[in-house]
Amino acid sequence: QSNATLEKQYKEEMTLRKKYWNTIEDMKGKIRVYARCRPFAKYEIERGCSPVVRFADDTTLELNTAHGLKEFAFDAVFDPESTQGAVFEDTRNLIQSCLDGYNVCIFAYGQTGSGKTFTMTGSDSLPGLTPRAITELFDGIANTKTSETKVTAYFVELYNDQVVDLLWKLENRTAKGDGPKLDIKVDSKKMVFVKNVTTKSVGSPSDLMELFNAGNGMRHVGATKMNAESSRSHSIFSILVESYNTTTKKTSVGKLSLVDLAGSERADKTGATAERLKE
Repeated sequence: QSNATLEKQYKEEMTLRKKYWNTIEDMKGKIRVYARCRPFAKYEIERGCSPVVRFADDTTLELNTAHGLKEFAFDAVFDPESTQGAVFEDTRNLIQSCLDGYNVCIFAYGQTGSGKTFTMTGSDSLPGLTPRAITELFDGIANTKTSETKVTAYFVELYNDQVVDLLWKLENRTAKGDGPKLDIKVDSKKMVFVKNVTTKSVGSPSDLMELFNAGNGMRHVGATKMNAESSRSHSIFSILVESYNTTTKKTSVGKLSLVDLAGSERADKTGATAERLKE
């Protein structure tokens, strides 16, 4: 009887923790916008460029424009000295929300060469949001003793208004075309899913990173005046987390979507022509 009482109280506390945690995250704003300013590139230093951005405080930046000083407010701003770890810090809490069965989407927006891919992916020595989120996710799974968790992933790109399955391309390198027709749908739980997409099961952070890196290698890239290896498509790496709680006997499904958008600059700045201009 004592055990039954404790189990009942534990279930109640677990439900409350989940509710309070995600209420706090919602109070921060369901949509949050951050601005990150990259350091000067070598060519900008050589050209004698001067900074036009000033960081007024932790949430405000000021921009020198042809029409005078303009002020912009964000949820947070990161100056050129900001680290990859500092940028990830607020995202860390959202990984727990994904484990709790919520949908989380993180994406980087900006013109070519502004550092979107660096912020999202980073390098071996300076990992970005994606590898850090993957590590945090599996750490959270390992620390949850009362759940049996299954992790799957799919990886698509939006290229010239077409949805392309990068994992299908990976498996069918010699095949012509982009594989089965993909349809974007919404299920009964209001979760977006891609019909006919290739989904892979993964059991560790290294498996998931390997899948991400391999899929990334299949993306459309091309040179423009602004970037020698510019992403010509929007990539969407979605991680689905299905957790069966052995105590409450309930299953929850969360999704973490990590999106790297193509450059948002005006076409005339890129010097692009023909197929590149269409992209």
